[in-house]
Amino acid sequence: MLSDSPTVRLPIDDVRKRLERLPEWQLDSQGERLVRSWKMQDFAAAIKFLNRIAELAEVLGHHPDFHLERYRHLRIEIWTHSLGGLTERDFSLAAQIDALEEPAA
Repeated sequence: MLSDSPTVRLPIDDVRKRLERLPEWQLDSQGERLVRSWKMQDFAAAIKFLNRIAELAEVLGHHPDFHLERYRHLRIEIWTHSLGGLTERDFSLAAQIDALEEPAA
């Protein structure tokens, strides 16, 4: 599980530097959320991958927003809801999501 120590919202310069290490992720238009999208093979593959991410998020106690559209287009948004912005926990979760094996598109 991620640390329960107080979380600090990162300044935008730190956010941009950390984002360089996560090339598949982007910032939303307000610079407050990490966003990544996948086009999955089919609905079942999208749900399976979404469930793997959900299991990881539950273990870490840090929960992203999931969007499944047009049956196989998965988008994840990560931010620290309580602070309304990005923290180190968000980048850690994104990196761990990246480490999951991605199904073929």
